[in-house]
Amino acid sequence: MNTRGNSTRTAALIVVAVLAFVTLLGGGAWLAWRIVFPPVSLPAPPTTLPSPWPEQGAEAVRAVPMPTGEMVAALPDYTASHVLCSSLPEPTWAKLLGGPVLREVNVIFGCQVVTTTLRVSAKLGDGTLVRSGEAPEQVTVGGRPATSYQSRYGKDASVVVRLLGPSAPSWSKPVLEISVSQDTWDQTARDLRALAQNLGDGIVNAVTAPGPALPQVSYDDSIPPRTVGPTPGSGIVDASTPMIAWQLCSLLAQSTQRPLTEFVPKQGGKCEHREDDLGVQASSDDCCTRDFPDRIRGRPALVDNPRVVIRLGDASPQQVELAWTSPRKSDEELRAWAESMVSGLLGR
Repeated sequence: MNTRGNSTRTAALIVVAVLAFVTLLGGGAWLAWRIVFPPVSLPAPPTTLPSPWPEQGAEAVRAVPMPTGEMVAALPDYTASHVLCSSLPEPTWAKLLGGPVLREVNVIFGCQVVTTTLRVSAKLGDGTLVRSGEAPEQVTVGGRPATSYQSRYGKDASVVVRLLGPSAPSWSKPVLEISVSQDTWDQTARDLRALAQNLGDGIVNAVTAPGPALPQVSYDDSIPPRTVGPTPGSGIVDASTPMIAWQLCSLLAQSTQRPLTEFVPKQGGKCEHREDDLGVQASSDDCCTRDFPDRIRGRPALVDNPRVVIRLGDASPQQVELAWTSPRKSDEELRAWAESMVSGLLGR
């Protein structure tokens, strides 16, 4: 009897049965796994802009004059981030970021610009708190030396730009940092490092147009005097602190009919008379929340002889304090003097 053929058929059937069992077992295990652990779909990225806007703790961007030269590094805190957000027109932000944008100014994070899936932050600093990153590369942004960074997973990038050289004054803010973050669930391929650099090119070129260098500051915060007329349309409003000081001294000299050399401009946006025979001074800041029960040429004011405080803008916290302490003026004379200054203070 020939059993060789039977043996072959039997072996083949065994192999087929084993394969079928393994397939059935594997399919059953896969089915059981899918029942116990169903597939999880990832969240979809946002498709609408944030609302409400501005976000809590932030404010809407206001129109401000662009600084020139090195003056961007001497902008008051209440102005700097508005300048950065306004440095590019809104259509330009939208074009660079690939869609409609919203802008705001945050006291901590600076200028914030968002699309549905991107967030850009831009702020000025002194360089001591610059955020570090991964994969640093030395680049040039707006003609200035800069360092760009990229996060490990490619969802964040930043560029840190030196606007002034290493000898920049200690009171200045010579470093611009721009960061770009992409929504975690957005799978769109983006070169965030290149995007941060392109934004930096536009911002730096806008805020460093040819203009004056920062002045040398003496031990008493004084800076060399200069005759500077009111900036048309804005005056001292949202100007850099040296430009504020120069304009204030020029206005005081004109209003008192004294030589400009008798007045001392100071780095922080102040001006005072050099001698005691004329107690005249002016300073600009956002120091305090005040009630303004009076009006000086239509602007909210507080008249408290020998001082007058005037709020210069509706959206800005900037105030100017004018003082004539000696020889003492009457309330009427003090008010008339302050009124004579308002047009120059506002650049009208």
